[in-house]
Amino acid sequence: MDAAATPADRVLAYVLTNFELIAEGEHALATVLAEVVPGDTVAEQTRAMHAQLLEPLVETLRLLGVPAVPETAEMINAIVFTGSRLIESGTDLHTVWESARGLLEPFVRASEQTTP
Repeated sequence: MDAAATPADRVLAYVLTNFELIAEGEHALATVLAEVVPGDTVAEQTRAMHAQLLEPLVETLRLLGVPAVPETAEMINAIVFTGSRLIESGTDLHTVWESARGLLEPFVRASEQTTP
């Protein structure tokens, strides 16, 4: 995400990187761990990890001047979640990425153009 040239590119990189991790099986490991570790422990660790993973996205959205940063970050994360489920269900990474990019790119490019 840090290597991306612009804040808009960073948002898109955030989504693509998450999809690539899912395609590589990273989420499968987390799912297995959730099955063997006590529920309360997993829930707390999941919340902490979620907040930590969202922080770069939140900061980038602030740079873009998005008015409702936490809500927008959660909506983008919902796209990541849905895309992840599609990948895990067998949909091709490229197909999922192109769909997500088609939704997000106009928004982040427009936000970038209105940033002072």
